[in-house]
Parts: sequence; C-alpha cells; structure tokens
Amino acid sequence: MISLLQDGVSVSSTWKPLAKLALTKNNPAQWFAKVCSVKAWERTLDFLKKLNNVRRKAAQVTKRIGDDLTKFVYKQIWAGRNVERWAYRAAEGVRHDKPNQSKGRLFAYLCKLEGQGAIA
Repeated sequence: MISLLQDGVSVSSTWKPLAKLALTKNNPAQWFAKVCSVKAWERTLDFLKKLNNVRRKAAQVTKRIGDDLTKFVYKQIWAGRNVERWAYRAAEGVRHDKPNQSKGRLFAYLCKLEGQGAIA
C-alpha cells in the first residue's frame, strides 16, 4: 500500500475520520467528495486538527463532569466557551448535596452565563 505524506501527515489516515464524519451528514457522498477535493485539502487538514483538539478537550471535560452532557460540551467548545475552567469549577468548587444540584447543571449554567456575557 502506498502511503502519501503531506506535511508529515499520512493522507490515508485522514480519510477514516472523514468517512465516519460524512455518515452524519445529509448527503455523505457529496460532503466527502467536497472535503477531499484537492482545492479544499488544506482547509480539511486544518479542520481535522481542530476536530482532534475538540475531541481531546471534550474527553477531559466529560471525565470531570460526567458523560451525560457530551453533546452540550461539544457545542460549547465549538462556540469558544472556556469549558475546562467551568468543568473544574463545577466539579471541585461547589457542594452538590442539595436537590436539583449537580456538576452538569452548574457547568451548563456557567457556560450559558459566559455566552450571555455575564461572566468572563
């Protein structure tokens, strides 16, 4: 098998995550062809680097606050929220012994406040 290298990254190793991601799109074949085109290849590599960073950050956050908010965590990361800070604060800084209090609820509250510009 021939392995193509571009900027030290194996091209064949980037196709698998793209193929998995394509399955989540409305028209997977068209999306996959578009992102794998020569014209958009550099942009695709940048996207894959960002996606790996987002996945790493989401794994750290969900490990700290629990797996029940995974989709919300991904949305907050892509929106540019400071999720690591809020996950630490939700997990370590507050007691969760009262009814309707949890790490996840506090984390969601802090992320939404940041989105509204109430806290920095």
